[in-house]
Amino acid sequence: MKFQHLFTFSITTFILLILIVFYFFQTTQVRAVMVPPIPTAAPPPTAGAPLPEPDGMYPSLAQPVTQDQAVEYAVAIDSQWAVRTEPLTLEAVKSQPGLATVVWYSDRSYDGFEYGSSAERGPVWVITLKGLVRVNVVGMREDGPPLTDGVTYTIAQRTGHLLAIVPGPIIAE
Repeated sequence: MKFQHLFTFSITTFILLILIVFYFFQTTQVRAVMVPPIPTAAPPPTAGAPLPEPDGMYPSLAQPVTQDQAVEYAVAIDSQWAVRTEPLTLEAVKSQPGLATVVWYSDRSYDGFEYGSSAERGPVWVITLKGLVRVNVVGMREDGPPLTDGVTYTIAQRTGHLLAIVPGPIIAE
């Protein structure tokens, strides 16, 4: 007899649960969630200038960056991002041959990497400043940056933007 009452109670509870679930699925709020929305037509395109190409996202300077300006900019960046064993000045770079290497490339693909469609395009200056240096860049280790042999800066000739900072080979941990 006990088992029969338990069985009847279980069946009644199950049926009641099904009715409650069915009721909730019939309400408009839940139905709106369960039924996919009906797509609406997109508005017609507005008249106006076409969207800029990715290169148009980066306004050009009135005059492209020259080699001397690129070196000056790299030394200025170096003074903010790099900790050198011997301070580096623009005068030292100009007076000591071999302290800076400057190379011009027609585009950023010189390094073999592929950049996305929205990446800045065009010629770049690649300036390598020699000397023992610790470069503070994103992703630095917990114990600080390692001592490296120089650092390379990539600067866009058309816009003057700093595109990359790459520390040289690690000298000591």
